[in-house]
Amino acid sequence: MMDKINIVNKNLKANYDEYYKECSGEWRRLGAIDKASNIVNLCKTLQINSVLEVGAGDGAVLQRLAGLRFAKEFSGLEISSSGLNSIIKKKFLY
Repeated sequence: MMDKINIVNKNLKANYDEYYKECSGEWRRLGAIDKASNIVNLCKTLQINSVLEVGAGDGAVLQRLAGLRFAKEFSGLEISSSGLNSIIKKKFLY
């Protein structure tokens, strides 16, 4: 991984660090289905090569978009260590 640049408020980061350890992965996966569908619908006249999700959480939306072959490349930014760990555990790298 790239070296971290410390530009995030420590209190804000602390609030989110454990956020994705909760057992709500299924809820997020289900929510990602409609979110991804809306994104696909809004972009249906465009040719999308890459996606950057700011605040990627546990990666559920990116994973869904990747499953739909919405783009060739997918990237996400996330300040939560538990979110990053969830993304890594999904083992989908684009």
